[in-house]
Amino acid sequence: MSPPIWLTVLLVSHHIGSFNAEEESTTSGVAMSDSVAHNPGEIPLSTTLSNPTADAGIRSQDWSLMASTATSVTPFLSSPFQGPNTNLITKEEFVNAVTSVDASYPIPTDEQYNIVVSRAKSAGRITTKLELAMFLAEIIYSSHGLVQKRAGNPTNFTYSSDLNVPGKEYYARGYINLAWAFNYLKASLALYGNDRLLQNPDLVETDDQVSWEVSFWYWLANVHVRPGVRAGRFGTTIDAINGAHECGPDASHPEWAAARFAVYTKVFAAFNLPGTPDSRGC
Repeated sequence: MSPPIWLTVLLVSHHIGSFNAEEESTTSGVAMSDSVAHNPGEIPLSTTLSNPTADAGIRSQDWSLMASTATSVTPFLSSPFQGPNTNLITKEEFVNAVTSVDASYPIPTDEQYNIVVSRAKSAGRITTKLELAMFLAEIIYSSHGLVQKRAGNPTNFTYSSDLNVPGKEYYARGYINLAWAFNYLKASLALYGNDRLLQNPDLVETDDQVSWEVSFWYWLANVHVRPGVRAGRFGTTIDAINGAHECGPDASHPEWAAARFAVYTKVFAAFNLPGTPDSRGC
C-alpha cells in the first residue's frame, strides 16, 4: 500500500523544519516594558494540500504504516540519551528563575522541578545549563510562569486545515505552545505512534504529563537541532519557534522577540551563568 500524500508530506517535513504557533495573548513582568502579545500563528505546510484526508478522517488502515515510521521520524524515542545522571540546576535556581521574571508568578512545585531536571536530558537532549536556561525561558514566556497551558483566547485565531477532525480545535496549547492539526499529528506520531493528539488535542492542555512530553519533543525536534542553539544563541531559539513573526527585517512583531529575550536575561542571571546573554540568531 502506498502512503497517503499527507503522510509523505509529514515525513519529508521532518527534515525541512516545523511550524509552530502561539495564539494571541499577553505576558507581563519582563524588565523591558508593558505587556506584549504572543504570536497569532503561521500557516503550516499541510494547508497547501488539496485534501490530505480525503476520507473525511485518517483511514484506519494507514496507522500500521504510520506506526512503523514513527521511530524513523524521531529516532530519539528508541534510543534514550545515556548522559550523566546529574541535575543541571538546583531547586533554588529553578525557583529563582521563574519568580525573577515576574514576582506574581507562583513558586514552582517540586514536581515541576523534578520533571524539568529529569526529562531535560532524556527527552530534550539538553546537556548544558546554558541550553536549559534557554528552554526554561521559552516555556516561562509561553506559559506565563508555568501556569497557563493555553495561549490567550482560542477564539482570537482560527487554525483551520484539511487535517482538522470535525469538532476539534487546534489552537496553541502546552508549555511550548503547539498549534495547527499538522503539528498535533506530528507530535502524536513521534511520542505515541498514533493520532491521539489529533483526535483529542485538549490533552496537551489538560494532561500535564502530555504538556511536558510535547514541549520536550518540540524542543528536541525543532529547536535543539538548530545551529547556534547549543552555542548559546538565544535568538536562534526564537527563530525556531516563531521566526516568521519575530525575526528578521520583515518581522511583524519584533517586540515579542525582545520580550522573550528579557525573560531569558532573568533566567540567565538566576542560573548564575558566566558572561552575558547572547541575543544573536533572530
